[in-house]
Amino acid sequence: MEGLDELSGTVSIRRQLKREGGVLVTSDTKTARSRRSVNLPARMVATLVNHKQFKVEQIDSSRLPTEFVFTSSVGTPLDPRNLNREFHDICEKAGLGHWHPHELRHSAASLMLAEGVKLQS
Repeated sequence: MEGLDELSGTVSIRRQLKREGGVLVTSDTKTARSRRSVNLPARMVATLVNHKQFKVEQIDSSRLPTEFVFTSSVGTPLDPRNLNREFHDICEKAGLGHWHPHELRHSAASLMLAEGVKLQS
């Protein structure tokens, strides 16, 4: 999994997935500030390592796009529109109301700060 440094417990954010002309493409992040390394709690690093192993076991590794942490069941990038729709449906079914996946970033940051994790390297 590119970007994950297990030894230092960081993940590097350098690229983004977006839709251009109806096609999913990767590009550099919008701003220099968006390109950063984020510290992770040890258990999150372990979870990501386990997730990577699970993907390798479940998906033909020749099709694995290594730059993506989370992929579809066949190893392709998650389409942001589908992710938003599915996330919204899950939140509604759980009785949580309308949430957007972007809000998870803020929740994760708050929880990590509460655990004493210095977010940026």
